[in-house]
Amino acid sequence: MLTVIGFHSAVAQQKTTVQKSYLQARDVLDAGVKAMGGIDELQKLNDVTREMSGVRSDEGQGAKPVWPRVAEPPATNHPHLKSVRDIKGGRAYDEIEDVIFGGQPIKFRSALAGNAAFSVSETSKNIRVLPRPPSTMPGLLVFDVTRKAYY
Repeated sequence: MLTVIGFHSAVAQQKTTVQKSYLQARDVLDAGVKAMGGIDELQKLNDVTREMSGVRSDEGQGAKPVWPRVAEPPATNHPHLKSVRDIKGGRAYDEIEDVIFGGQPIKFRSALAGNAAFSVSETSKNIRVLPRPPSTMPGLLVFDVTRKAYY
């Protein structure tokens, strides 16, 4: 009987791939929080601004489309992005600028504040106001920054 209990205990302690991945990601996250001064310091932040650029490959979008996961997919984009999150005010702002494959420039700016959102395309010179999503859509979860709650 002891061998069966010992075997059951060993099987119960084995972690799935998902559990292992979660624990590894959690360790990385905890180390990042610690490196930034701890959770108390992070909670004092009012806003976060990130500026990013890099090289991106859109598999299947080049002049000679390649199969996904090739060793060296062609670099078709070199985007520049700016992301601002007003944590305390519940607002967001993003901009992206790039020249997509074929030479077409793009430049978008998007803003979200409360229940209002819009996007501006400087390339096509238009503004798109995004309507508030209906709360009756199944599976839709919307965060209301004024009430600090999901509905």
